[in-house]
Parts: sequence; C-alpha cells; structure tokens
Amino acid sequence: MASAPSVVMAQIGGTPTVQDIVPVTTATPQPDGSIIHEVQYGQTLWMIAEAYGVERDALITLNNLTGNNPVLWVGQKLVIRLAPTATITPSPTSTLKPPTRTPTLVPTPITPTPTHTIAPTRTPTPRPLVPNFQTMNPGARRGIGISFLAISAVGLLAAFYFGFRKK
Repeated sequence: MASAPSVVMAQIGGTPTVQDIVPVTTATPQPDGSIIHEVQYGQTLWMIAEAYGVERDALITLNNLTGNNPVLWVGQKLVIRLAPTATITPSPTSTLKPPTRTPTLVPTPITPTPTHTIAPTRTPTPRPLVPNFQTMNPGARRGIGISFLAISAVGLLAAFYFGFRKK
C-alpha cells in the first residue's frame, strides 16, 4: 500500500530545505519465515521499527548497526525477523509385540547327595592380660586407684628432689 510521499519543510543553517518522507511499506516474509526490508529514500530506523512493530534497539542489535543513531542508506537490507528454528514433530512409530515364549523341556531334578558339614568346636579363650575394670568389684577398683595415686605422688616428689638438688 504505497502513498504519495509527504513534503516537509526544514530549516538547515538558515536555508529552507525540502525533505521527502517515504512511508514504509512492509515486506512479505521469505519462504523460510524471515523478513528482510530494503531501505527506501527518506526512511528512518524509527519509522521502519514502527511499521513492523519491533523495538528500534532490536533492529540495531539484529543488524549489527553501530552507535545510538545509526546511519541508513538507500538500498540497505535490514533483517526485521530471523527465520524461526524448525521444531521436530514426533511421528508415531509402530512397536512390534515381543515374541511369545516357546515352552522348553524342564530337566528332571537331580537329588543332591548329602555332604558333611563341619561343625564349629569350642576352644578355650585365654584370660586377658588387663582385667576388665567395669566388671571388677568396687573394693578392688578402689585399691588399684589408690595404688596409682601413691606411685604418682612418689614419682612427683622424686622429680622435685632430684631436680632442685645442687650438684
């Protein structure tokens, strides 16, 4: 749908100039689904973005344009939308039934011959070298404790005596 270009009067450096503004005619999608627009005289990036309903920044990124306000030229091809990626549609496949089992002859069971089982025999356990203090009677435990304290006290006194003795 093309319409006649509008004429805009602009003042550049004190001299009035005439600038044509060409309305953007949207391009039809390619067979792969992508949309490519060819820039016409008087079209701006903002106008193209508005005509296709896309963000201006998206067009800048998609077409690798540089700067905040990139310069377009007549005949330049702008990618508006890339081709969509194809999705794989699952197709039904037939699954074969598993084969049925064929009966086989069952071998005749063989009776096992009895074997001799080794029985464990009791062996005497030697007496432990260190007695179990938890099972010892309380009087014996007290006597061993006092003996340890007495030996420790004698050792401490001997250490003081021989440590501070003058040679």
